[in-house]
Amino acid sequence: MGVHCGTPKCESDPSTGCMDYFGPMVIRAARISGNAAGGQIMCSAAVVREINAKIFETGPDTEYSEFRPTQAIEVIRQMQIAVVPAGEIKLKGLEIPEVVSLVYPAALLGRQDLDASGSSLARVQLSIGHVRELAVLCLRFEAMASSRVFCPRLERKDCRLSDEDVVEPSIIYGDPSVLFPPMNEKTSDLEIMMQLDSLSSRLENAAKSLTLRSLADRSSAIMTALEDQEGIDEQTLRVLASLLSSR
Repeated sequence: MGVHCGTPKCESDPSTGCMDYFGPMVIRAARISGNAAGGQIMCSAAVVREINAKIFETGPDTEYSEFRPTQAIEVIRQMQIAVVPAGEIKLKGLEIPEVVSLVYPAALLGRQDLDASGSSLARVQLSIGHVRELAVLCLRFEAMASSRVFCPRLERKDCRLSDEDVVEPSIIYGDPSVLFPPMNEKTSDLEIMMQLDSLSSRLENAAKSLTLRSLADRSSAIMTALEDQEGIDEQTLRVLASLLSSR
C-alpha cells in the first residue's frame, strides 16, 4: 500500500456525474503504491510530516493539518505506529524523486526484520507434510460421504490385513502415498498449489454430499411439513423429494 497527501486536480465526469481525480499528486500516490512490497505501507515525505505534526506532535503543522479528523488521529495513536525511513526512490514518469518511509503498527513491527532480510511477505511457505495430511483428511471426508470409513494402510510387515478386514464393506483401506501424486523436495510450488486446489475442490464436494445426506435423513419430516402448506402442488413436492433424497 502506498500513501501520499496533497491537493489533486478534480472535475466532474459528464457521463457519470462522479468526481474524477487526476494530476501529479494522484500519479505520485500511484507510483509510491507500486513500489511498496507485500505487507508494506509506504508513505511519502508529505505523509511523514503529517504524522510528525498530528500523531507524534514533534513537528509543525502543515497546510493540511487542520483538516485531519480527530477521531482518526486518536485511532492511529492507539495503534502505536513506528516510522522506518526507507530512503529515496525514483518514481516512473516523475522528475523529482521521493523520500519514502515504511509505517508499521506496533503489533506488526516484526515485519521490518523480514523486509530487511529480503523475505517475500506475500509468499506462503508450503509444507509437503501439511499437504499430505490434508490429502488423508480429504480421503476420510470422501469415504464419510459414502457412509464408509477410510483407514490408511501402510506397507509394513506388521500391518497386514486379514481377509475379513479387506472384505468389510464399510471400511476402505488404502495407502495415501499411492492414491495421490508423489511429492518430494524437488516438487515445485506450482505443482503443490495445483494439488491443493484439487484437494480443496474434493473437500468441498464431499462437504456438499454430507449436507445433502443430512437433509435426506430429515426428508420425511420436511415433506410432511410441506404437505401441510397450501399452494404447493404435487409435482413441486416430487421435485423437492428428489432433491432431498439425492446422494
